[in-house]
Amino acid sequence: MIEGSDVRLLHSGSTEEDMLVAAMTGDAEDESGLSEKVLELVKTTAIDAQAPATRVQQHWDEWDM
Repeated sequence: MIEGSDVRLLHSGSTEEDMLVAAMTGDAEDESGLSEKVLELVKTTAIDAQAPATRVQQHWDEWDM
């Protein structure tokens, strides 16, 4: 998720393997002007949180938990 009101796509490539590059307005403004943030967007996948993590007893034995 990218938060910002001024997000622009700079490069999308011609194939699915090409990188996606976006730019957005930065936080600093000085004598050089308003800053820009350049971002590479990386494809991600959802984490499957269906299976609960199993507790490893040996790590907690000394703490009596």
